[in-house]
Amino acid sequence: MLVSQNLPNTDAEAASIRDEVVADVIARHRSLSAAFSLADLGFTYAPGGHAPMVDFHDNPVMGELLHALRENDVPVGLICHVPVAMSSAKYRLGEDGSTLVDEDHAFRGARVTTVPKYGEIGMLTFGYPTVPGKKTRLPYYVDVALKEAGYDVLVTLNPSAVGVVWDEEHGLLTGNGQQSVDAQARKLAEIAEARSGRSGRAPR
Repeated sequence: MLVSQNLPNTDAEAASIRDEVVADVIARHRSLSAAFSLADLGFTYAPGGHAPMVDFHDNPVMGELLHALRENDVPVGLICHVPVAMSSAKYRLGEDGSTLVDEDHAFRGARVTTVPKYGEIGMLTFGYPTVPGKKTRLPYYVDVALKEAGYDVLVTLNPSAVGVVWDEEHGLLTGNGQQSVDAQARKLAEIAEARSGRSGRAPR
């Protein structure tokens, strides 16, 4: 297993714990020949940023993964822009790899939160770096895409306020941005602990 060295601009705090983190990752690394089941996971979590707006949006593989996690009772944590992954839940993959579409899927109508359009516009105007003469974002907003996909999207009036939504019925824990990461982490730990007690095993 190969783990890269710190990049040149890695902040001092992250650099100081690299060796400890790498040792832990290597200790936990699974052999490809080892048995694996999604049901062994205590939860899954995906961080935000703009990359998921490309990779996780309208993606059949992501849709199949989301449904497999739900069917194995694994809570899904998503924050910031990454709740856009739920736009892929209309997809399943057939045994032959074909893409199947179900607009009335099991996640439809779930309660979620994410970055609101008005917060994104504010950051585009005042916060995000731009490249003169270049288009630097996709032509859609996450909350709008989720509403169009049939979700109950809850946003805060103040885009910088903490917003965390736990939809127990659908196993979804969403947060509206980096300001919510601590609150979301606490809730995720609570959910994982409760699930561990119910199943009699420690979360992985």
